[in-house]
Amino acid sequence: MGKLINRFSWSPSRDRLYRNCARAYYFNYYGSWGGWERDAPAPARLAYRLKQMTNLPMFAGTVVHDVIKGSIARIRGGKTVDRDYLLSQASNLMNRGWRDSRGEAWRRMSPKRATTLFEHYYVEGLSGEPVPEAAIRATKSKVQTCLERYLETEVHAALVESAGEDVRSYEELTQFEVEGTTVWIAIDLARDTGSGIEIYDWKTGRAREADAKQLRVYGFFASEVWGAPADRIRVHALYLREGESSVETLSDDILAATRDEIVTSADGLRALLADPENNVARESDFAMADDADTCRECRFQEICHPEGVPGGPRASYGATTRPASPPPSPG
Repeated sequence: MGKLINRFSWSPSRDRLYRNCARAYYFNYYGSWGGWERDAPAPARLAYRLKQMTNLPMFAGTVVHDVIKGSIARIRGGKTVDRDYLLSQASNLMNRGWRDSRGEAWRRMSPKRATTLFEHYYVEGLSGEPVPEAAIRATKSKVQTCLERYLETEVHAALVESAGEDVRSYEELTQFEVEGTTVWIAIDLARDTGSGIEIYDWKTGRAREADAKQLRVYGFFASEVWGAPADRIRVHALYLREGESSVETLSDDILAATRDEIVTSADGLRALLADPENNVARESDFAMADDADTCRECRFQEICHPEGVPGGPRASYGATTRPASPPPSPG
């Protein structure tokens, strides 16, 4: 296989990360590039490793998504899905991830294949303070609640009734082109009911303005690639922890506005590059966040704040106290 080339692309998550912190965006998509190689420069190896880090809320979301994905496959295979099955699968995933993180599995295997929790790496690992039991219980409770409420949703009932035969796509990373820019998406679930396309996104946190924009991008894909008429595309955000949901029927105007937003965002990100044609970026062209709260929650703080986040309660969690790690195996 030839050497991978870092080509410019766009996604809803890429846009969100830039809006949150331009410097974190740089490390995630540029500073970490090639960090999986054994002979990569040390800064790239570190950025690549930190890029794979998650935190307890995000870990809970990943577990919920993975278990629901498995349940859809199970239904399509003619097998039953119940509460015991879902919670058993979730428990296995959480225990495995917790062991990987607590045992610093990133030291002996590719960071991409090992769960590394922010709470272990930056809090417990450097301060010596254990992750509070309350946080662990809250994570388990969140996963359980989300999966139990998923079982109560209309979409789960519809999947069981149809044996999953109306599934068009689920958790499939795919790409399409929008005016010369590659756009990446991963729709949690899309169903073709015969009367239209129903697109679903599982949410394990609270509603955000960005959720609607993300779902509209998915709807735009359904229109552009699957050829679905705008008014026959409905997008659903299911807030599983809260037991709430929202649904929107799209229109030609919404899809046109979504196209414009993608193009505008992509053009803006491309304009930040030192060499747009070759997708080359300079760290100095991407400003750091100007508030400590954002930095305290960022997985790249070891790079940006090696002495600790200024003025924050995690000021002693800097990289200067962490022993050097061996280079990761190829990603």
